[in-house]
Formats: sequence, structure tokens, C-alpha cells
Amino acid sequence: NKTIYTANDYQQLLEDFSMTESWEMLEDINAINHKFKPPNVTFHCLYGIGFPTTQSYIYNKVTGLKSELSYSDGDNVVNVQSLETCLMFGKRQKAPFTHKRFPDSNHFSILKSEVILAEIESVVVTCQDETKCSDGDVRLIGGSSNYEGRVEIWYENSWVALCDDNFGIKYGGILCQQLGYKGVESIDFSFGHKRGGIVLNDLKCYGKEAHLLGCNYANISHSSTCKHIGLQCVGEVYKEGEIRIVDS
Repeated sequence: NKTIYTANDYQQLLEDFSMTESWEMLEDINAINHKFKPPNVTFHCLYGIGFPTTQSYIYNKVTGLKSELSYSDGDNVVNVQSLETCLMFGKRQKAPFTHKRFPDSNHFSILKSEVILAEIESVVVTCQDETKCSDGDVRLIGGSSNYEGRVEIWYENSWVALCDDNFGIKYGGILCQQLGYKGVESIDFSFGHKRGGIVLNDLKCYGKEAHLLGCNYANISHSSTCKHIGLQCVGEVYKEGEIRIVDS
């Protein structure tokens, strides 16, 4: 017997081929399809690209059998058209939205990449009040007191470690004063390791800058493996209304 299926017979078709789970999955998808609403929370869309990925099946019009595959860019499992679905959230919500594509990272190895793991870690460890964080804000992590720790900078909506690139004591003084301390005692590299970080290339500070990103630098680049800068600051945190004399 020959059975003819139409678009209204998906359930029967899948059941006849012993694919009842596929029908249940289709029902779940249909319940939300074309009704996506932006979550209106901080949203990070990260995925790999650079691999030929199946986009569609081309069927033989005579036999009805699958005869050819159509490919596009993607992560070797999910094609880029599907991966970019997240972009509609960024266009429709007011909350922060970050979109990053990682070349040559496939679906199965993406979580083995040091660069991507660093990105995920920086997303998870976020500012306690993101609405009050801005690029260049700093904090000290991993020390035995508030005076010391590994330097992390708020950059592109997340905390990232600061990599050593001929980082001098003068630069440490700017960071300590940015945090409200009166100066720097030493630069220390013993406050633990965090995957990846950023490098301020060709950094040049004069010592009068209010914050590190106020110094001159060529550009900011990401590094998957680097030596992370730590500081030991000195002096009490400045209190509101306190007066200090600089450049005397």
C-alpha cells in the first residue's frame, strides 16, 4: 500500500517510521517557534564558526529520497543561520547584549579553547551591580586583604585579568590610587591564575592619570596565556571629602 502524507500528517508520518520522539520534539518547538521574546537580562551570545555545516537536505523530486546536502558556515553541527538567531535579542532588548564569534572552534572542541574558557569565566564572574560598572573599573582578587590581589579590569561587560607587558611600578600606583589607596607597595604575581586576560599594548603612563585606561596605549588585545599582574597597595582608602596633594 502507498501512503501519501501532507503537511497535516507529520505525526502519522513520524509514527509510521517509529520516530515518536521526533514528533514530541516538534511539538515542543512549535509551541515557541516565532514567539521568541528578548529575556531583557544581560545576554552573551558566543559560538564557533569556520566549518562546513549542513544547512539543508535536497531531495530527489522523482524518488523522494535524500540525494544531496547543502552546506554553509557554522560550527560543524549548527549552521551559522541558526547560531545567529540570538542576534534578534540584541536588537530588541535594552539590557546589555554581547555577541562574539570564535573562528576555527567547532561544536565539540569549543570548551577546550583557552580563549573561550577565559571568555566564559569572565562572563560568570561579573560586577555585583552591572549598571554601575564601566570600562576601566578595577578590582583586586585573591589577596588576604582588601589592599592586595590580582588586578581585574571591567572591559566589554565583564571582569578580565590584566596581563603583564612591561608593567612598571608607576602603573601600579595609578591602579592603587584609582582604587582609593594612597600608593603602591609592590607588584606581585602570586595571587592566583585566571584563564586569559587583556594586554594594553605599548602602554605609556605619566603618573597623573586618574585611571589606567586614561594612559596612552596602542590597542587592547586578548591573550589566552599570560602572566597576571597583582598589586599590594598601601594607605587607607580615601574617604569622601578627604583632600590630598598630588604632584608636589
